[in-house]
Amino acid sequence: MPSAIVLTMNPTIDEIKAAYANKGYTFFSELKPYNVNVWGIRKLTDRVDVFNDVLGLSCKDDQGNLIHMVHTATVDPGLFYLKNQLLNPKGTFILRPGQYMGCWEKAMHKKHLALKQKQGYTGFRGWRDNKLDGVIQRKLDVNGNFYRDVEGLDMHRSSETFSSVVGQHSAGCQVRQVKDEHLKVLAIIDKSIALYGNSFSYTLFDEDEVFPGAVLTRSRGADGQPSKVWPNDFMIVEQKD
Repeated sequence: MPSAIVLTMNPTIDEIKAAYANKGYTFFSELKPYNVNVWGIRKLTDRVDVFNDVLGLSCKDDQGNLIHMVHTATVDPGLFYLKNQLLNPKGTFILRPGQYMGCWEKAMHKKHLALKQKQGYTGFRGWRDNKLDGVIQRKLDVNGNFYRDVEGLDMHRSSETFSSVVGQHSAGCQVRQVKDEHLKVLAIIDKSIALYGNSFSYTLFDEDEVFPGAVLTRSRGADGQPSKVWPNDFMIVEQKD
């Protein structure tokens, strides 16, 4: 792993458990080996095209030892899909925080193994951005609801080694920056599949849901005054034609 890559957030297992409990989410029992909890945390900043979020996995092994992995990642789309190309005319998908039960299975994402959105799964909720201005803008549908029409929202790696920018590696997927870390996660996933089958849930948090005492650095507009504006200020309802 390149030495220049550092975690922007490094939650303890107790902080993760508390975040699950505070939101009323299901944290899968550690009494069962490899009963994995797959989660992510979105950093509350303006920055686009950087791996400044984290993805994690928590469980116990078959000896009762804690497995708690935290890796650099992005849970937001890269600049390419916010400025140059839309894969969906409604806009690039941005996943909202929440718990998504049974959303993924281990399968191929393009040419490599990953956690892939199950065929027919419609539980994901999120915004779309069709502005192509290089800035994340979170738009609801014409009825003021979250979009739930996304397909191919997977958890995968960035490149054959690692990538310094998100670029084309994410059009809304949850993406680890370093390939070797992705492979370590898949090794645990394989152990889980052998015991419980090929179905996995995902829980996405905002930074302040895991670190409630953290100083949030996102600033709005030109005034530069720090304030928490994610996500409510960006719930823009698309106008009907």
